[in-house]
Amino acid sequence: MIEVAALLSLSGGALGAAIGGAIAIYRRDLEVSPLRFALAAGLITAAASFFVGSVEHRCLLAALTVLAMTDLKHRILPDELTLGLIVAGLIFALISPRDLALACIGGLIGGSVLWALRAIWLKTKEEEALGLGDVKLLAGIGTFMGPFALPEIVFWAATGGIGLALLMALRPNRGPEIPFGATLGAACLLYLAAGPLLFAV
Repeated sequence: MIEVAALLSLSGGALGAAIGGAIAIYRRDLEVSPLRFALAAGLITAAASFFVGSVEHRCLLAALTVLAMTDLKHRILPDELTLGLIVAGLIFALISPRDLALACIGGLIGGSVLWALRAIWLKTKEEEALGLGDVKLLAGIGTFMGPFALPEIVFWAATGGIGLALLMALRPNRGPEIPFGATLGAACLLYLAAGPLLFAV
């Protein structure tokens, strides 16, 4: 059993390293070392893969790891991954026992909720509270996780975002943007590892 878990963890790590290295090479504007980026993404994904069972969720985890890293460092969520998540989630729904309709609904709800919040804030405050990358990311998470997981994922992401904002406020030269994509990824990992903790359906 331990050997199987280790093998699955290594496979997840290899996938994370491959995605991280590919993004670093393709997106030269990120100005990161492909080797270091691939190594970091691989190690983080490998460690988290101990808590994630299916191949589908390992692919999601690998992409979320790379997205979190780019968001924390550059405040960027590459379209290559966010849009790729949406497509991959729908493809997995087609070839797995999951319901394609639920995957579509999850994607629509995830994207629509954040897009609406973004639009309301932009209209009332005349400034962006969320980027379109966050909208596309939650839509991608929704296609993988379905609509019923979204309330808890958004709750934990918002909680993590508040905590991150408080920590960033202590820094003298902090930037104005909070990497909400990173907290979305962490919240999704929490849900994958522990399941619904508050809003059991």
